[in-house]
Amino acid sequence: MITIESAQGKLAADPNGPTVIRQDPNDPTSLLAGISTDYFNAANIDASGIDFESSYKFDLGASNLKLSLGWSRYLKYEVPINGETIDAVGSFNFGNFVRSMPQDKASLAAHWQLDQHSVYARMDYVSSYLNNRQGETIDSFAPVEMQYRYLFDMQDAEAAISVGVINLFDEAPPLVNDGANFSYDPKQHDPRGRIFYVKGSYSF
Repeated sequence: MITIESAQGKLAADPNGPTVIRQDPNDPTSLLAGISTDYFNAANIDASGIDFESSYKFDLGASNLKLSLGWSRYLKYEVPINGETIDAVGSFNFGNFVRSMPQDKASLAAHWQLDQHSVYARMDYVSSYLNNRQGETIDSFAPVEMQYRYLFDMQDAEAAISVGVINLFDEAPPLVNDGANFSYDPKQHDPRGRIFYVKGSYSF
């Protein structure tokens, strides 16, 4: 596996090391300006997991409803770190080259259609996991998206307009007690809150 060194891990291991760049090179206490990282060949990884997908469409006469479920679970993700093997599943993995790795991710969606109208709703789920730097639990996250779409049926062309909202309930990302990551995990969570959007399409 080819991966990149952890900048946080290098800083924690040696705050004044040769790859740690300070605003004043002659003052090891000056503000941090950057950390130089390299790619390297990591050892083998022993990983396993389960992926599950299912959908069912209900015929409701003039309309129809489709329900979909997707679920992924890591069973193990074993990597050698400093001479010993660790299982990275369920951890923020601060200080090593593995990204944060919640054990479960899932999505549940419903799509209703009637003639030129359709309504779509989806909930995405990221399970809780351990902040291995602070020993705290990073809470689960389950934002909801909804969208209404209208299809204009025109001769020799097709147009549609959609209005929707991302993170319907304005759920805040779980707190990660780590200032270097702006107090949230950018690899797993979206910090932007509720977002409204309108979009259109035209094809011919």
